[in-house]
Amino acid sequence: MIDSRRISQHIRQLPLFTELTPDIVDLFVERVRVVELTRNEIVFHQGQTVQSLFSVISGQIKLVVTAPTGAEKVVEIAGSGRSFGEALMFLERPSPVSAQAVVKTELLEISSELIFSAIDESPRICRALLAGLSYRLHHLVSDLETCCLQTSTERVARFIVEELGADPRKESFTFPANKNLIASQLNLAPESFSRILHHLSEKKIIEVHGRELTVLDKKRLVLES
Repeated sequence: MIDSRRISQHIRQLPLFTELTPDIVDLFVERVRVVELTRNEIVFHQGQTVQSLFSVISGQIKLVVTAPTGAEKVVEIAGSGRSFGEALMFLERPSPVSAQAVVKTELLEISSELIFSAIDESPRICRALLAGLSYRLHHLVSDLETCCLQTSTERVARFIVEELGADPRKESFTFPANKNLIASQLNLAPESFSRILHHLSEKKIIEVHGRELTVLDKKRLVLES
């Protein structure tokens, strides 16, 4: 279990709460709940009403839609420092996704009551929430565009480019989750994802060793995306 000092640091580092006064942060520390999850443990189910915001302290959470047939589509993989549940908390409607721990995970659960009191304290928090929700909407539209309008190879190449980020010197990264989850997020079968990685490796565009991926030719990779 993490101590109150670490909880306070985590809250202050969240983009939503950088404007909180020390008094409100202290109130949060007293009233938030630390949730410890084992691998595959559920945070909330699809169809459940969610009345809290969650932030990942350590580990990973997958947000997934499950079809009546049992087929799953990963919508997002939230790692350390990422939050989820904001929109669900405001809508007070059944959740369209389930949230499940990918690995052993620690979460901070912040109730809607605390969030609303913070908004009353600082309108800037409301702006931060709107910015966060707008980013999520933009991200979902971008994912929809990727799944509907891009080929499977373009999707994988775009994923690699985005993982590299804006730093032109960065040439490698560790896969942020297991390859099956990444494949689902890209709307691909795991076999297709592996086949495309192999194809890009054969073309000497990338090199994959276990969970490590190195880009050998960034210009050609961008053309593939």
